[in-house]
Amino acid sequence: MGVMRSAPSAWCSLAVALAGTAGHAAEETAAVSLSVGDDGRARIEVPSAADLYHVLHYRSDPDDAATETATAVHMGEAGNVVLSDSLGLSRGAYRVATFRRNAPGDTDGDGTDDLAELDRTDVGQRAPLNPATRTIAIADGATAIPDLNTYDTLSVSWRTFPSEAQLANRKAIKIIIENPGNGEIVYFQNTKRHRHHYLFGWAVLGWDRQTSLCHTTQVMCGAIVYHPNAVAPSGQLGTFLYKYQQSHIWPFSKVVRAHEAIAAAMPFLRNNLVYFPASNALTKYEAEKASYATSRVPVYLTRDLGDASVFSGLNPATGYGLLRVLGPADRPTFKEVAILPQLPNELPATAGVISLEPQTPLSHVNLRAIQDGVPNAYIGNALDDPMISGVVGRYVRYEVAENREKRFSWTNPETGDVEERVGYLVTEATAAEVATHHAARRPEKAQTPPRDLTETTYKDLDNIAFADSDAFGVKAANVAAMRDFGFAAGTVPDGYALPFYFYDEFMKHNGFYDDVDALLADTGFQGSIATREAALTKLRRRIRDAAVPAWMKTKLAEVQALFPDGTSIRCRSSTNNEDLPNFSGAGLYDSYTHHPTEGHLSKSIKQVFASLWNLRAFEEREFHRVDHKVAAMGVLLHPNYSGEKANGVAVSDDPFYGSEDRFYVNAQVGENLVTNPSASAVPEELLLGTGEKFTTTLVQRSNLVADDARVLSVTHIASLQAALRTIHSRFRTLYKKPDDAEFAMEIEFKITATGKFAVKQARPWVY
Repeated sequence: MGVMRSAPSAWCSLAVALAGTAGHAAEETAAVSLSVGDDGRARIEVPSAADLYHVLHYRSDPDDAATETATAVHMGEAGNVVLSDSLGLSRGAYRVATFRRNAPGDTDGDGTDDLAELDRTDVGQRAPLNPATRTIAIADGATAIPDLNTYDTLSVSWRTFPSEAQLANRKAIKIIIENPGNGEIVYFQNTKRHRHHYLFGWAVLGWDRQTSLCHTTQVMCGAIVYHPNAVAPSGQLGTFLYKYQQSHIWPFSKVVRAHEAIAAAMPFLRNNLVYFPASNALTKYEAEKASYATSRVPVYLTRDLGDASVFSGLNPATGYGLLRVLGPADRPTFKEVAILPQLPNELPATAGVISLEPQTPLSHVNLRAIQDGVPNAYIGNALDDPMISGVVGRYVRYEVAENREKRFSWTNPETGDVEERVGYLVTEATAAEVATHHAARRPEKAQTPPRDLTETTYKDLDNIAFADSDAFGVKAANVAAMRDFGFAAGTVPDGYALPFYFYDEFMKHNGFYDDVDALLADTGFQGSIATREAALTKLRRRIRDAAVPAWMKTKLAEVQALFPDGTSIRCRSSTNNEDLPNFSGAGLYDSYTHHPTEGHLSKSIKQVFASLWNLRAFEEREFHRVDHKVAAMGVLLHPNYSGEKANGVAVSDDPFYGSEDRFYVNAQVGENLVTNPSASAVPEELLLGTGEKFTTTLVQRSNLVADDARVLSVTHIASLQAALRTIHSRFRTLYKKPDDAEFAMEIEFKITATGKFAVKQARPWVY
C-alpha cells in the first residue's frame, strides 16, 4: 500500500506506482528513503525524472480505501525528489502515483487533467486536487491558494471575533465547502469583494438569491484566519486556524475530510493548519476528542494560542556567559550569550546565540557560531520562557543539544514544578565557571598572521597563484586559483587584486598605526565594548576620509581604466585573517560596489580598508589573540554582478544531515541573500551526489517562489554539482589535505542576470 506508521519511529517500505496511459500496468519501484522532517511532515524520497510528475495519496486507515485522498502534486526532475504534503504525519499510509507528463491523469476527476489545471494562467485556478468545475476569476475567489501572496490577495483584516479576541484584526478568508463527506469542493472567497458567504454564493456559485445554503447541511461555511504569532504543530511561528460558523455543528467524520481538502488546496502550508472549533461546537469536539487525537486534524482552543515554544537548533554546543537581550545598536562581547530579537547584518564573537527570528544553516550568524564552537538556536518564544527570561542579566550555562529531540528537565523556581524543554537548556552559572570556560576557549599565545609586503602592485587574477595568499589574501588567491580549474568562461570572474602593500602604505602614510597603538593602550577602550565601538567607528570614518599617496592614486586609476567603460566594479575584502582552514571569518569585513558615477576608485578602496576595523572583526581578532597591526587588507576587484536570478551557498560535504557522499546546498531566488536572509525567507535546500553521475535530492522548497517552482534549474544544479566536485578535489590538493576525511570547501555562487552559473568565492569549511 505505501508508507505505514503506527508509532513515531515505525516505518515500513514504500512502493511507488508508475501510472501511464489508461490500461497500462503500474510498475513498482522502491523508495530511496523515508523520514519525518523537523516540521513533522513525512519526507518520501523517490526516483524521478524531468518527464514525470508525482501525486501523493494518504489513507488514514491503511486497510480502508475509502479513507484515501490525494494530498499533493510534485513535478518530477532529474535524480530524486522528496515528496511531502501540507499536513503533519499521523497513523496511516502513503501511496505515490507517478505519471508521464505526456499522459497526465485527472486525479480529482473534474474532467480536466492535472497538468492543465497547474498550467492555467489564473493563479486561482491551480486546483489539480480540488474537483471544482467552475471557472473563478481571482477577483471573486479561488479553488486553490498556491502561495502566501495569493492568500494576502484574497484576505481582509478581520475586525471582530466576539468569542475569540485573539483572532481580531488577523488576515482572514471566508471559505465554502460543497459536498461535505463526499468529494469535497473547496472555494476560497475573495473576501475583499465578497464579505459574506451568501454574496459569494449568489454571485459565483449560482445560489438561489432567496436562500443561504450555509444554514443547511449541504455546504460547510467558515473562515481561515492567519495568526502570525501562534505556534503551529510544526513548531514554527505562523498558524492558519479555520472555524465554521455557528449555524451548524459538524461531526468529526466531515471535519477530517474537509481538513484534508483544505490542506490539499493550500500546498504552501507546512503543517500549520489547525481546526479551531467555534464555541457552540466545543461539546461535540469533547465527545469526539479521541478521534481527533489519532487523526491529522490538530485542534487548538483559545487557551492554546501562543503557549508552545518554537525551537530550531542550528549549532549544537555548550557555552557560558552573561545572558543579554540586544537592542538594534547593541553589540555583545565574547563572554555574553546574546538574545537577538532581529538577525543583525554583523555580529562580533559571542558565547552563544538565541535568535527570536528563524535562521538558515548557512547564514553568517550560524557560520560564525560553527567556527567559534558556540551554541546557536532559534527560540521564537525565548522572552516568554521563564527558564530564559528569568536569568536575563545573569551568568548562564546555555546548551543546544546534538539531538534536537533531547528532553531536558528544569525546575521552575517560582512554582517548584518540574518542566521539560526539548533541544535546549539555559541554567544559571557562576562567574568562576564562565571564566574557566572562556580561558579554555582562547589560544594561549598571541598569533601573527602571515603578511608578505614584497608584492607592490596590483595583478591580474591570472597572474596570481594559490601560494600568493600571503600577499593578496586568501579570498583573492582562491578565486585566482579557480580560474585554472578548467571551468567555462565566466564561471569564475575576471579581475585583479590589490596586495597588502597598498593597505600598509596607506596606514603608514596617514599615521593610523599610531592611532591603533593609542587605542590598544587606552584602558577605557579595553574595558568597555560601547567605548570600543565608538572609537572604531571614528577610526573607520577617518580612514574613509583620508588621502591616499600619489603613487597609489595613480595605480588605482590604472586598474580602474582596465575595466570596460560603464562597468561597476565590485571591491571585495581579502585579508590575511579570513578564509583560513581553521578560521572562516565569514561576514567580518565589508565589500563595496564602485559605480562609474562615483569617480576615482580610491573612494571604495578606502571603504574596504576601513572595514578591517569593524567591531565584529576587531572582537574576533581580540578573542583569538591576533596581532591587530599585522592584520592586513587586500582587495579583490571584478565586474559587479547585478540583477542575478538566484544566489546560494554550498558545502562540498553534508555538515547538517550527516549523509554520506552528498553536497549540501542552500539557494534563494534573486538577491535575497542566503548568508543574510530576511526573517520570512526560507531557502531552497538540496543534497547533491558527489559522484560523476548526476543525482539531486530536493529537501526543502523556497517559499519565495510559486508552488512547485524551483530556484535552481536542472542545468544550474548540474553545473553546481560538477563545480563542487572539481573545487573539492583541487583545493584538497592545494591545502595538502589528501587524507583528511573532514576537509570540505564552502562556496558562494550566483545565477547571473543572463542565466549563467558563476562561483564568486571558495573557502575551507570550518567545522
